[in-house]
Amino acid sequence: MGWDRNDLTVASGSPAPAGGNPDGYTWDVDKTQHVVYRGQDNRIHELWFNGAWHHNDLITASGSQVLANGDPSGYTWDVDGTQHVVYCGLNTHIQELWFNGAWHHNDLIAASGSPERAHPNGDPCGYTWDVDKTQHVVFCDEDSNVRELWFNGSWHHNNLNAASGSTAKVAGFPDGYTWDVDGTQHVVYRGPDNHIHELWFNGAWHHNDLTVASGSPVEADGDPAGYTWDVDGTQHVVYRGPDSRIHELWFNGAWHHNDLITASGSQVAAHSDPVGYTWDVDKTQHVVYRGSDKHIHELWFNGAWHHNDLTVASGGSMQAVGTPAGYTWDVDDTQHVVYRGQDNHIHELWFS
Repeated sequence: MGWDRNDLTVASGSPAPAGGNPDGYTWDVDKTQHVVYRGQDNRIHELWFNGAWHHNDLITASGSQVLANGDPSGYTWDVDGTQHVVYCGLNTHIQELWFNGAWHHNDLIAASGSPERAHPNGDPCGYTWDVDKTQHVVFCDEDSNVRELWFNGSWHHNNLNAASGSTAKVAGFPDGYTWDVDGTQHVVYRGPDNHIHELWFNGAWHHNDLTVASGSPVEADGDPAGYTWDVDGTQHVVYRGPDSRIHELWFNGAWHHNDLITASGSQVAAHSDPVGYTWDVDKTQHVVYRGSDKHIHELWFNGAWHHNDLTVASGGSMQAVGTPAGYTWDVDDTQHVVYRGQDNHIHELWFS
């Protein structure tokens, strides 16, 4: 067991150098891994694994004519066993590429009947909700509101700032997740006050200032990422502060703050936003980020926080640019962290 590395651009034979940050996810239908990214050609590319890595140009495969203006977000939907990749197009509409045996294209702004001012101002985030078997795509609009496009057989539109009564606008890109403990949805983002704000749904949308609720003394200097942990039924939101440290706001009935750099004993400042995920194999939490040394670093929790330099641990030498993405794969009980290297290849660090 240990960390290993792979150059997915080389392994897949992809001819498309990366122009942005990748996102990774797995698909239970055929037990595959998928990494999606925007190429320097502004097309959405997919690297997928079924025992070997392959490349696919999803713009071509779906028949879409809309090139990308940012990084994609990928997710799967158990309701009909489909894959979904969403991105902001050069036409400033949210675009969806979805797969049910073949790739298809959909303009979600048009499909949802969204008003003109609801055009995106940044990258979207997609997730699904088991409670009512719906899909959700959240993004920042031209007026710095959080907008939601949601699907229950047809696409609908919602202004979450208006729905929640929040006056805290968005200063970056929102992230969304769901919580099985009480069957709720959560969207987190950085406001112009550099606080972390939460919009959460339990039948109606509500607003919460998590910086205030947690008593955190540290404002945000980037976009947060949220995840949940089944081990103790908690929520977690991680972000980079202006001190270049990774901070955590976590909820177990009340919100708390933690400095993960201090807690883990790491001495490496963050030069990217963090992302978090959990691993069922050993019931651990993991937060990954690009450090000031351009290595990929991991803060992981098994009752206490620890630090690991994944670039060193994997024997890698390719330095990172941008923000990494992390996910786990149940097929072989592995962890995966993907990132864009300085060579504009997509690189993978994986643990078995």
